[in-house]
Amino acid sequence: MRERPRVGRLVFLGRADNQLNVGGVRLEPAEVEQAATRMPGVRAAALLTDRGTSGRPRLVLHVETDDTGLPERLRRQLADLLPPAAVPALITARPALPRTSSGKIDRRALAAASNPEPAGAGTRTGVAQPGLPEVVAGWWQEQTRAPADGARDFFASGGDSLGALLLLQQINEKYGTEIQLAAFYANPTTRFLTTALTPGSTP
Repeated sequence: MRERPRVGRLVFLGRADNQLNVGGVRLEPAEVEQAATRMPGVRAAALLTDRGTSGRPRLVLHVETDDTGLPERLRRQLADLLPPAAVPALITARPALPRTSSGKIDRRALAAASNPEPAGAGTRTGVAQPGLPEVVAGWWQEQTRAPADGARDFFASGGDSLGALLLLQQINEKYGTEIQLAAFYANPTTRFLTTALTPGSTP
């Protein structure tokens, strides 16, 4: 008599790696984290995702550093080293990242305790940057769901890399400008766009 094959249960426990999927683009966190830790002052880094205020997935990089002014400099460096889709929308500085008993970064604890607002981001006033065309302010708000306030940057307001690309495409097509994505990543503010759209100005 032929023995029937045994039927077991298949339990899905999740991915064996830490690969992230943002906007259909798969990323290896280690590549971004290694690029971040090359910058002096960064002791450790962890790349996670959240949905921010826009509800869309975005990359958030948490760095262990005592330099609270480092995130802005680090974003400019990563914009030069990484493809646009891999540049974090938000970088937060922390004096220490949570660790497991084995000394590894505790990503679950970090995600649970994460504050989506970076240090020094300022408060949203709802006042549009003077000199910014109304249509551009509207496009900004479409991508971030926040007013085009000169006191906040695009990514801290809820924008992501895809939204930045779409915003610049709309601006360049309407005004015949050639605003580069890398330049916007280095200074993702309405002040930068106002300068870029002012004849004779150098952003």
